[in-house]
Amino acid sequence: MHPLTLLGPVANYVFLRYIGGDRQNEENQEERYAKESPAKAQQFALYKREKNSFWPNVKEVQNQWTWIVGAAGVGGVVLERGLRAWTR
Repeated sequence: MHPLTLLGPVANYVFLRYIGGDRQNEENQEERYAKESPAKAQQFALYKREKNSFWPNVKEVQNQWTWIVGAAGVGGVVLERGLRAWTR
């Protein structure tokens, strides 16, 4: 594994977290919730304190959807490699 292969995920994280994506989405949500519903704005503030929008928390291992999404990803890799081996 070449060290430059880490550059893509790091650049993606920096872009989504600080330049676009998450930052813009969170700002939009904060403004909208403050106007529409103070209770929802409070819930969103609590959510932001407790959860990172990009990296999952270790506690989320207990969430069944974490395992379902992970299994779907592994299944996709196995299927792709199987198809590649079969078509050679």
